[in-house]
Amino acid sequence: MAKISINLASPASLSKAIAKVSKMANTATALSNKIVHETTEKLLTLILANGAGIGSGEMLSSIHTNYVMGANGCEIGQILGADYIIYIEYGTGVVGKGTNPNAPADWEYASGNKVFTTSDGKIGWYYYNEDIDRVVFTEGMKARPFMRPAFEQVLAGLPETVRVRFEEWTRTT
Repeated sequence: MAKISINLASPASLSKAIAKVSKMANTATALSNKIVHETTEKLLTLILANGAGIGSGEMLSSIHTNYVMGANGCEIGQILGADYIIYIEYGTGVVGKGTNPNAPADWEYASGNKVFTTSDGKIGWYYYNEDIDRVVFTEGMKARPFMRPAFEQVLAGLPETVRVRFEEWTRTT
């Protein structure tokens, strides 16, 4: 890492030190952005691998990365996808209740204006199934978590990623 020396009696020395600090700040931002990109792409890869065989190919093809600039000039990585992915992750209806221990405490499993109880006591709803071209009754589906396990795996490796990238940065700064 660069050393900064300042001669307080010299305005030129102070200007030079400020320029060095500014350059270090810029490279620190670049380092942060590199870690964000590396981590987000790793997360995307794991989500897609974990999601293989779950849902439709349409669901998996909807999952992608997006980067936005934060207020501090650092990028924020996002994983985006189809709006129904959350139902696959947490499950739905009475069938899904309790099948994902990581579901939010306020996750509603059998609610909404389309849910009803049949004469034989089943709780569920009707929906149109495009695959079989007819309306069917469902009591929901079990959770099939694939996003959170990927996130937890990436999170576990993040300290090592940051350590390695920071060591590289200190050698070149």
